[in-house]
Order: sequence, then C-alpha cells, then structure tokens
Amino acid sequence: MLALMFTSCSGDDGVDGLDGKNGIDGANGVPGIQGSDGVDGTNGADGANGAPGADGEDGNANAQAFYYDTKEYSGNNFVLEVPEFTEKVLTEDTILIYAKIGAVTSALPTSISGQILIEAYLTPNTATIVFFYNEAPYIMALGQIDAIKIIIIDSSSFVERSSVKSASTDVLSKLKNEGVDANDYDAVAAYFNL
Repeated sequence: MLALMFTSCSGDDGVDGLDGKNGIDGANGVPGIQGSDGVDGTNGADGANGAPGADGEDGNANAQAFYYDTKEYSGNNFVLEVPEFTEKVLTEDTILIYAKIGAVTSALPTSISGQILIEAYLTPNTATIVFFYNEAPYIMALGQIDAIKIIIIDSSSFVERSSVKSASTDVLSKLKNEGVDANDYDAVAAYFNL
C-alpha cells in the first residue's frame, strides 16, 4: 500500500497584474419600443394686432352680382328667389343672366349643343329658368347646370337715358362702346369690379 500525503503552505497574495486591453465593442442591440407622446404644452399668449391693411379698391354702386348654385336642381324649370327683382329694377334697370355649364358661362338665352334652349323669365322677386327641346318643355338632369349668375346694372346711375331707347339698350350700347362684351360674364364682372 502506498500512501501519499500532500501538504500546502500559503504565502502572502502577490501584487495585482496590469489591466488588460479593452475588447472590441459588441453589435448594437435591437431598438427599443417608441415611447408615448408627451403632454401638450399650454398655448402661448396672443400676439399683438398687426397694422391696419391698405384700403381696398372701391366697389361699384352701379352693379350687383348674384350667384345661385344649381347643381342640385332638375326639372323643366328652376325657380330662383331674387328679392332684388323689384318692379323698379325690372322696369328701369338692366338685368344680365348667365348659365354656367361646366367650364363655360353663357348669357341667356342660350342653347346646349344647339338643341336645348335655356331662357329666363323675370317677375318681382323671382327668376324662372326654363328649358326647351324642339319648342317643348325639356327636363334638365340633376347637376347639368352648375350655376345661374345674375348681374343687375342700375341704369339711372350708369347712363344718361335716351328718350327713345330703353334703359337696357342704353346700358348695352355703353358697354359695347367701352369694349365690354355683355355676353361675357367675366368681362362684365371685371368692368364693374364685381
């Protein structure tokens, strides 16, 4: 039999060695979940009022323009309420009426494709727009006429009346002499600053 015996002695700890070099950085981790929005801050105080703007261009007391959206109208006539159509306006002033069909605005009476006639009949407080095909009433489809535009020109302040001509004829003659085509809504509106 063999017996071995081990004994050990312990001495004082030695001095720590130098730190090793830093290792290579590891790969970036997966981005975290975005945090929730913070609470809105309180509104700041209103700023001071700005300086007054320049005066606008003077309007025209000689003419008024009215726009009636008729996209939701259908039938063989459209009855529009026009409170400005008083007896005096109907007998003494010039009234120009236009139909807007798509991108085109035409003076009444007019026709669509040379077949459907559009006319206007005026009475106090009312403009009735009627449609005919081959001289018979025509049912206009919903949305076929986009708008009716009306211009009322105060003849007494726009022209000196002729004792022979009607006020409307005098107005139309003056517009023509001024180079304004009364059949062109945009030209008339621009002329009167409407």
